[in-house]
Amino acid sequence: MSEPDHDDAGVSTVSRVPEISKSYGPAEDSQPTAHLHAIWTELMSLKRLVENEHDRKLRRIETDLRWTMMLVGAQFITIIGTAIATLVGG
Repeated sequence: MSEPDHDDAGVSTVSRVPEISKSYGPAEDSQPTAHLHAIWTELMSLKRLVENEHDRKLRRIETDLRWTMMLVGAQFITIIGTAIATLVGG
């Protein structure tokens, strides 16, 4: 008995066989693994780049906040000092 040329959905099975053997042949098993490894390496590289950029921006924000708090504190001390000097001198 020969196998039918079409499956239940009416799609030809003859044209699919070469694609399957071509895509998953033993000679090409290492190539998809190499592609996956290259993709994984690229993703990890992008992850490190994004993390480093994010850390750099967070450090910059932290430094800016420290300077802002120092300037606000100095302004507050100046206002309090001026108020005390006005009360004592007046």
